[in-house]
Formats: sequence, C-alpha cells, structure tokens
Amino acid sequence: MLQNNLPYLTIKIPVEPHLSPIWSINYEVFYYLHFPLIFIYKPRIITITILLAAIAIMGYHFSLIPMFITDYAIGYIFWLFGLGICWFFATSEKVSYSFLSYMFLLISYNHFAFGAVFLKGLHLFNENKHSLGLETLWNLPLCILVISDVSGRLLPYRRLFVVIAYLMPIFLVIYLLITKRLFEDTRWIACNLFYTISIILFFERKYSKILLNSLSFIGGISYAIYIFHWPLMLIVNKYYPYSGTMSAYLQKFVIWTVLTFCLAFFMEKVTQPRIRAFLLKSNSVNNQQLS
Repeated sequence: MLQNNLPYLTIKIPVEPHLSPIWSINYEVFYYLHFPLIFIYKPRIITITILLAAIAIMGYHFSLIPMFITDYAIGYIFWLFGLGICWFFATSEKVSYSFLSYMFLLISYNHFAFGAVFLKGLHLFNENKHSLGLETLWNLPLCILVISDVSGRLLPYRRLFVVIAYLMPIFLVIYLLITKRLFEDTRWIACNLFYTISIILFFERKYSKILLNSLSFIGGISYAIYIFHWPLMLIVNKYYPYSGTMSAYLQKFVIWTVLTFCLAFFMEKVTQPRIRAFLLKSNSVNNQQLS
C-alpha cells in the first residue's frame, strides 16, 4: 500500500506497471487513516479545504513542499467534498438528472483535460509528472454535481453547478477554434462528439433511469473492475493470436470485458466474503480462548 508514482523524498517505492491502477491505493489508505480525527473533532470542511488548496498551489509551483504531499492535498479536496455531500446534504427522491448525459460529459472531460490546457495557456503548467496535479481541480464542480445527483442529495446552488459543468467545455472549444486546432487531433474531435451527445441527452430521463438501475450491481464489484481491468487488458492484447483488423479488435474487446467482469465478480462476491468469514471466525476463536 506504499507504492507511489512519486518518491517519498529520497525513498522510491514504484508502482508495478502491469498493475498500474494500484497507484491510488496509498492515497485511499492515507485519507481513511485520517478519517477518525475528522469524525471525532468534526472540523469545518471548508476550512480544511482552503488549507489543502493553499498547500496544493504552493507545492505545485514551488519545491518547498514535496510533490507527493502536494498530490495528497489535491486528492484530499475531492475526498472531503464527498464526505461533505454525505454528511450535510439532505436526501431526496426528487433529484432529476440524465445519467447518460453525465456519462458522456465525464468522458469528454477526461480527454479534454481542461485544467492542463488552461494552465498551459496561462503559462502556469508544471511539467513535473504529478499523479494528481493542480489541473485535476478543474473536474471538481462536475464531480460534486454528479456524485450529489446520483446519490440522491440536494445540492445547494445546483443550477450554478450545472451551468459551470456544461459551459466549461465551450470555453475550450472556442479556444481551439481561435487557435485553429479543433480538428488537428482525433482526441479533440472525439471530445466534441461526446460533449455534443451529452448536450443532446441533457433532458433524457427514461432510458437513463433504466440503464442506471440495470447497472447498479456494478457498484458491488467496481473496485475489482478498477484493479483487474488493466492487467487483463495487457494479457489479452499480448496473447490473443489475432490483431490488426477491426474484427480482431472487437474480439479482444469482448474477451477482455467478459474476463474483467467475471474475475471482478469472483473476487468481490465469492472470494472476499469467504476471507472475511474466515477472519471473523478466527477472531471469534481467539477471543474465546482469551476469555
């Protein structure tokens, strides 16, 4: 759980490249180890967020703060907002949104990379390879909106978050048009396509609800999907005997998807419950022996 893309000062514990999704585990452990203090003392989340933002900005632009601490601070801002949504926002069954629209908007955000583009445009981009650079914070408004809506929470000033989330890509599109770069990269073309689809589906509700309800089981195996999708992709891509055609690509995609979901289900729903039962049983036996 100590593996990191960034060194701990002079100590390096690199991430195994064939298991690259595990880069985030030490961040998650770090955040959850601090949760008891937050739970007991319940400090103002906004105060901690401002402090973390100051650390993030200073560490991103100056070498006084180690890079791994800077990235911890940036990720912790997302974690704290998620906690705040859970603690302070009231639940409601009247929250209306289009899951399909959000899905395509999230995909477009991922490839648009707003933060990096704007920071580069302002000559403030740090070329050092952060795991969670300052540019990540550009995704925060959309993340707050999506998490609040999907979890059925009443988000204050929700319309403002919607406006910000859906208008932000337009500024980048205008910038790309002015600089005549909109069609120079297939990534920009794909992003515009995904963004257009998200706008078209903005008022769609019926099929989004059906899809979300149908896919709700994925939540129970999502972490295993996250961990195993990468090594399985490498294995299928390396050992599948056919390649170079669209048919071979589709075959590999189907095999990879099926293997990922099957392994994730087996690990989360079969293996993990047995391990948990074994540990609880062992703990119970030890307690009885001590008593």
